[in-house]
Amino acid sequence: MFKIFRKLDDNWDWTFGKGIQNYGDNKISTMQNIKSRLLSVKYDCFFDLTAGIDWFNILSQRGQFAKDVVEINIRLCILQSLYVTEITDLQVIYNQDRSITAQYTVNTIFGEIEDTTVIGGQNA
Repeated sequence: MFKIFRKLDDNWDWTFGKGIQNYGDNKISTMQNIKSRLLSVKYDCFFDLTAGIDWFNILSQRGQFAKDVVEINIRLCILQSLYVTEITDLQVIYNQDRSITAQYTVNTIFGEIEDTTVIGGQNA
């Protein structure tokens, strides 16, 4: 049996009020799971302190080493997400507003998923 997840609105809050329509299908649930994991900060979730990425320590580094560590952590986070089988494309873009844009295409047991996640920035 596959897990289903509540759809999230633009503010990353669960949606309610429409019964089963508030739940995402397998692809939507997997996409939301990946995005949530990328945006999570390690040691910030009381019931799973290992979830997420250790953004504070990674982003305190400088230079190409830091960029390599960011990409490796994003790659690991995506690959460890439920139902993901492989990453077919990953682009990590460093933006002027100090955010990182991760554009990725992954294969899952439900088919291919393409998505973009913006992490951080001055308004985060």
